[in-house]
Amino acid sequence: MLSPHLSPSSRTGFGPRTARRLAVLLVPVALAITACGGNSGGSGGAGGDTLTITYVDFGPSPDRLGAVAPERFMDLVEERSDGKIKFERTYGGTLVPEKDQLQGLKSGVYQMGYYIPTRSAATLPVSTILDLPFLLPNASDVFSVGTEFITTEPSIQQEWESLDATPFFVQANPPVQLLLREKPSRLSDLGGLTLRSPGASYDPVVTALGATPVNLSVADIPTALSRGTIDGTIYAIYSATEAGLAESAKSAIDIDLGGVNGVIYFAKSTYDSLSSEQRDLFEQARTDALEYSASRLEQGIEEAVATYEGAGGELLPDLGEEFAHSIAPDVQQQISQEWLAALPSGVDGKALIDKLKSLTRAS
Repeated sequence: MLSPHLSPSSRTGFGPRTARRLAVLLVPVALAITACGGNSGGSGGAGGDTLTITYVDFGPSPDRLGAVAPERFMDLVEERSDGKIKFERTYGGTLVPEKDQLQGLKSGVYQMGYYIPTRSAATLPVSTILDLPFLLPNASDVFSVGTEFITTEPSIQQEWESLDATPFFVQANPPVQLLLREKPSRLSDLGGLTLRSPGASYDPVVTALGATPVNLSVADIPTALSRGTIDGTIYAIYSATEAGLAESAKSAIDIDLGGVNGVIYFAKSTYDSLSSEQRDLFEQARTDALEYSASRLEQGIEEAVATYEGAGGELLPDLGEEFAHSIAPDVQQQISQEWLAALPSGVDGKALIDKLKSLTRAS
């Protein structure tokens, strides 16, 4: 049974205004690409040749819910270009390790990627606004509002330009839970444990529970859990089984923070090399991919929870309620304050939060 916080409609429901926003607002978004980086720009593409773009994603599989939007986007581009644009897709850090992914773009190893800004908060401090807990609690806001925000906000554009990259859209991920090796009776049982945090903005959640946060790549989580190197991890229950976590993490607490959202980006030189017709194709495919992904994410929630429970996992809704009432308010304030303090000088973080909230209300 779904806990109250895991209700699909509360996480991914799309009203008519959101649908219109996806269909109307995303198409004309202009990408602020002003300079070419050192990237090779993909192979081919001139004189009618096939353009091949290499895509990297440190996630374990293209079948996970967090990969729906980029996979759909690439499928649509390949189909609508009649095969003249192709994507070589790599997952699990097989081409570029997660820790080297952003630098790998500059070296020309690949031209398109998926990355979670909180994984490199020092490099992408403004972009981590996408993962401020409680700010974008619904997947519908992440897909539509998040994409509009990152493709129009100058301070975010500047961050990605420093990496020779341009953000293209946001992939909404399922909301995260705390997955544990052992079943606790109360939240105080978590004191003294070692828990993997997906990024600096989530460390306060772990410390508020009396545990110690550690940073691990996604690929290292299953081994660390099975060996007992960590006692649990903040991760989406909806991806737990396919990531190989369900065998070791048998208990889940909904910590109601929203998802850990990713950004799909291109090398600027790659996008610069596209014709106007190709750019139009990419932008329309983006809009259609986000609409499809929103629906697919909603459909996949109950299926994935059932799979986790079928593998022996157990949801602990009472502890989720305890977290929401006793931990969440203070954590929200602390994370917001730490995010504001970490921003570069000259960046008005409060104004950015207000802007994002305004876009969310308008959706």
